[in-house]
Amino acid sequence: MKIKGLAGLLAISGVLVTGCASTNLRVAKPVTVRPRTVTLTVADHTNANKLEEEMLGLKEIIADKLEDEGIKVVSNQKDAVSLTGDFLSYDSGNRGLRWLVGFGLGKATYDSNWKVVSATGEEMGNCNIDGNLKMGFFGGSVSKMHNDMAEALVDCLKGEN
Repeated sequence: MKIKGLAGLLAISGVLVTGCASTNLRVAKPVTVRPRTVTLTVADHTNANKLEEEMLGLKEIIADKLEDEGIKVVSNQKDAVSLTGDFLSYDSGNRGLRWLVGFGLGKATYDSNWKVVSATGEEMGNCNIDGNLKMGFFGGSVSKMHNDMAEALVDCLKGEN
């Protein structure tokens, strides 16, 4: 009985520390051939250009997740598949409001569209990933939201929905 209680407490603590993030993956065109090598481009198409500061960290998280799945990220290679993420909206929210008030105040959100294009210029796949971070211990970490987005992107590249 004590072990179940401890496991439950640890699970709740994990949610509180990392935060409660939700991610939605919508595949418009499934990738039928999983790429082995990609070039990675992340573009900020938001009106506020809020993504500049977090762009490098976000690209590192995505590259790490891709490489964990056996998809090598290269800078520029002629025969590599192009993976391009266009962020239509991005707001890192307010961590203080998420922590102190909660109830959706200070929520972090994003909406992105990802295209997979072959070296010959043919579109191989297309998906939309959006998500948010509503709460967490000390307001939750935006990196949790980025990790979830990177995992959804890997699913897109694997042809999963």
